[in-house]
Amino acid sequence: MSRRFTMIIMAILLFNQSLANRLHNATPKMILFIGNSMTFFNGGVDYHLEKFVSSAGFNVKCKSIVKGGATLEQHWKNTLVHDEIKKGIYDIIIFQENGTVLMRGADENFRIYITKFDSLAKSVSSRSLLFMQSLPKSRIKKWFLPRFIEDSINRFFEDLIYQDREELFNDISNALNIDYVNIAKSYNNSYRINPKVTLLLIDNHPNEFGTYLDVCMFYSFLWKKSPIGVDYIISDKITEKLKLHLQEIAWNSMV
Repeated sequence: MSRRFTMIIMAILLFNQSLANRLHNATPKMILFIGNSMTFFNGGVDYHLEKFVSSAGFNVKCKSIVKGGATLEQHWKNTLVHDEIKKGIYDIIIFQENGTVLMRGADENFRIYITKFDSLAKSVSSRSLLFMQSLPKSRIKKWFLPRFIEDSINRFFEDLIYQDREELFNDISNALNIDYVNIAKSYNNSYRINPKVTLLLIDNHPNEFGTYLDVCMFYSFLWKKSPIGVDYIISDKITEKLKLHLQEIAWNSMV
């Protein structure tokens, strides 16, 4: 009896692990975004990701619950968000924290509420995914310094901010065993290869090029396929040359 019981337990564990692996690797059919204006600017990452995926020959339905300036704490206190997650229809739920809050060092709140949300998501067999959005550009200006020195100072502070943010996301990823899409890395890569391509508005929201790069990143990460060659663009401002640049940046940023 003891041996039979052990075999049953082992079979259940193996089945659960197999199911977990399939869920982790499966192509998503339903995606929910929870965030703020970094998600909904320029028509919304959710809207354009759905269109991009369709253009690539696949199907996905995306929905978002977003509010300008919202933090995950504020979303957690919204019963409508809980109700939507509890429907249990989403393969993946993508969480995007308020970047300004993170810049002010409110890391603890981020840890607390993503942990709560991840537990809720797992209770309905949804997979959590973190949206590590673009970082604000440093704009330190000293009228008495040459431009190249100003640029060097700005890059120094931007690198420090990026390193801190990446460390935070790595910590949470390891603690909760969830992934994150490093959008900030792709922006840095784009600036390094072609600094003339502007991805942010003056208020540090993504412009149309930035949102398109976000979309290419999510497609690359979730479908594990190259976005290079997909026809869909979110704006006529995106030329064929620029489209190829952003698609290549996204795919190369997966490394």
